[in-house]
Amino acid sequence: MAPAIRKPRVLVLGDLVLDVVLTPDRPIETGTDVPGTVGIRQGGSAANTARWLARLGVETQLVCAVGRDGAGRSLVAQVADDGVRVRAARVAGARTGRIGVIVAPTGERSFVADRRAALALRPDHLHPEWFARIDLVHVPGYSLMGEPIGSAARAAVGLARERVAQVSCDLSSIGPLMAQGRRPARELIAGIAPDILFATETEAEAFLGRYAADGMIEHAAIVVIKRGARGARVLARETDGNILRFEKDFPGAKVVRLEQNYRSTQTILDAAHAVVSRNEGRKEKKLWTDRGAGTQITIFDAYNEYEEAEFVARQVERLVGGGRDAAALRHNLSQCL
Repeated sequence: MAPAIRKPRVLVLGDLVLDVVLTPDRPIETGTDVPGTVGIRQGGSAANTARWLARLGVETQLVCAVGRDGAGRSLVAQVADDGVRVRAARVAGARTGRIGVIVAPTGERSFVADRRAALALRPDHLHPEWFARIDLVHVPGYSLMGEPIGSAARAAVGLARERVAQVSCDLSSIGPLMAQGRRPARELIAGIAPDILFATETEAEAFLGRYAADGMIEHAAIVVIKRGARGARVLARETDGNILRFEKDFPGAKVVRLEQNYRSTQTILDAAHAVVSRNEGRKEKKLWTDRGAGTQITIFDAYNEYEEAEFVARQVERLVGGGRDAAALRHNLSQCL
């Protein structure tokens, strides 16, 4: 008889709120009524994640804060009915949070957030025994915004790290996250150093300041780019730990290196290899192409941005004057911070 496989254990920390969903049949008009439907349901990114994990057979805890009211009691019961162990702090003097959700005819959603009691979760509400033998702590981006819930989230991450558990984070909603700017948003995420990071394509673009979701891998070892009905894209890199070390975890696995490049010339590939080969943690791979050597690389060390701009302008003028197209690609320093 095969030994029983232990279910993964996940603790989710964040909002359990009441969603008030308005779905108009046509665009809303100022100063008048439009037909549609109004629904009330359980909401909160953390609560929804916990319920789905439980439905998938994961041993799940939800750590949250609700008001001492009927809405809070009802919401806790609904989540518990899905098999989630709810660790709810009941906050006196604050009603359970409510989120207004406006669904446009196109399906696009907008939100009005009144988180109330959800924000009142404190570090002292956490019990160390909840984190015993835990495998993962999941923290939505919402849980890092506002106090004292932000401090509670960071305390939970600290308890997870003490027990060698992994940490995942979902950027959730880019508006609140980016309210103070891109650098503070990145510092907020870096503060918990997630092992797994979830984001939509739009969130990744706003977070990075450019349309290049691959750059998210700089912020977590595993990145899941959510693409709605189109599924998801998973990006991964190795770390000093055991993540994605397939040859050790799966000795029979065959590693196939995709080394032929179809875009660049060999000169560019050799230059790139000269840089990345210094990374001691990478898997050895030497790219090649059948496009030939190509032109040599030109390096221009500008004294300042004005000299750099002048050099680029002269090169564009030379190329265009010779009947060739030109494109200038610039990587701003601010995008690296």
